[in-house]
Amino acid sequence: ATVRKIAATTATPLIELNALSLAAVQAMGPDEADKLARVGENFDRTHVGPLGARRFSDIVAREIVRKVPQLADDLVAADGAGGAQ
Repeated sequence: ATVRKIAATTATPLIELNALSLAAVQAMGPDEADKLARVGENFDRTHVGPLGARRFSDIVAREIVRKVPQLADDLVAADGAGGAQ
């Protein structure tokens, strides 16, 4: 609640990554979600591996473009293309 209040007070765009990532993980189901987790000896569902980092950074990039469109050309999509859309 404090972060939302500060964002509103300062007119700072807020990315609700917790809600967005939860929705994404729930939509894909547990088997697909496990593919985003850190793998190997230290398997961990809290910390993501490379695939999870890519997936969640794409969510952040899309939200930045949605909330601050003038930054779109400064972002690079996971596939290396400029202007994350």
